[in-house]
Amino acid sequence: MTQLSAIRVSEGLRNCAAIAGMQGSELWLGPQLVGGRNNEVYEVCGSEQQLCIKFFRDDRRDGFHREVTLLRVLAATMTSKVPVVLAADEDSTSVLMSKIPGIPVTDGNISRKLAVGILATLTQLYAVDPGSMHLPDVAWPPLRMLARTSSMIGEALGEQARADWESSSDRLRVPALLGAENRRSCVGRGDPALDNILWDQEVAHLVDFESGGRSDVVHEVAEFLEHPQHRLLDSRFKCELVERLLRPEDLLGLAASRWLLRSFWSVRTVGIDRQASLNGLIRVESLSEIGSLPVEPLMEGSSRRPSS
Repeated sequence: MTQLSAIRVSEGLRNCAAIAGMQGSELWLGPQLVGGRNNEVYEVCGSEQQLCIKFFRDDRRDGFHREVTLLRVLAATMTSKVPVVLAADEDSTSVLMSKIPGIPVTDGNISRKLAVGILATLTQLYAVDPGSMHLPDVAWPPLRMLARTSSMIGEALGEQARADWESSSDRLRVPALLGAENRRSCVGRGDPALDNILWDQEVAHLVDFESGGRSDVVHEVAEFLEHPQHRLLDSRFKCELVERLLRPEDLLGLAASRWLLRSFWSVRTVGIDRQASLNGLIRVESLSEIGSLPVEPLMEGSSRRPSS
């Protein structure tokens, strides 16, 4: 946890309450809720509404602005499925918002009812057209992630390994596929981790948009499929996600995004052996192999399944 000072937390709650037109003296902090390395989240008591307050680290002001911007953009179209911002205090980088019901989804067995709920919510989110909205890109758009992956390989194995990776045939194909004109712009989450989905037995709600922004549907789906926490998810659920959100013409772009994300996560999470070959380090299928995934039937009675 970030271990913010009690003074700053109290000041943030007081300032946010004033901005929202509420009596700060009547509100108090309840239990700390699930948070991450970049923030702390507390339940807020003393109001008829179910509220919480989120505090960002000082060096995460960009995340503070992203979260506030995206939640306000989504307020009209994603009513009740994302938190509603009541107040945002720049000085304490805190956001007072509605408290979403439910518990975080885990990577265990996803029931059919939960799968339907997640697919419905993600479909609704990615149908939002950012159009002319003044949104930043997601914190890690594809080409930035490509550059970061190259840098990490250089740091781990040296410049020759980096040069070999950058000149590989798959790597040379990826930028054009990531920037294909037929990719569809959307509002992206930036962090697809399952525990950023809260399930109340009826609706799948989305939280944590501090890395979100303008993205594209293909890369968003790839991020969900390749997130390290999701490797054990049922392949049929992954296939249905692809069928629901993507078109046949998206699948080669999906393969490029998955190849990039597997490279990125492999270098980031696998222990580095400086004597290992580059292929041994990354352990990524070729782009053509990924292009044929997923291979499971999408659902019982499905008439289509992705192919390269």
